Amino acid sequence: MSDKPRLSRTAEALEAAFGGRWGIWLSDTGRWWASHRAALTAAELAAGCVPFVRADTSSQLAERIQAQEDLLAQTGSRRRA
Repeated sequence: MSDKPRLSRTAEALEAAFGGRWGIWLSDTGRWWASHRAALTAAELAAGCVPFVRADTSSQLAERIQAQEDLLAQTGSRRRA
């Protein structure tokens, strides 16, 4: 039996947890990826924000996305929900 439905639900749950600001998927190589859906400003990039995050597990990805969300908050970005 395929794990795809479970993995899809995990990705959807993570996307929802971060307000839909990140697109999330599991690559064919088994790595979890997240892509910031909005273009980052020069100030956000200078603060260390990145458009893509990768991780070995979904929980590790959630931690890395949260770190990015924290950086966005420090820039005064109004995009955070």
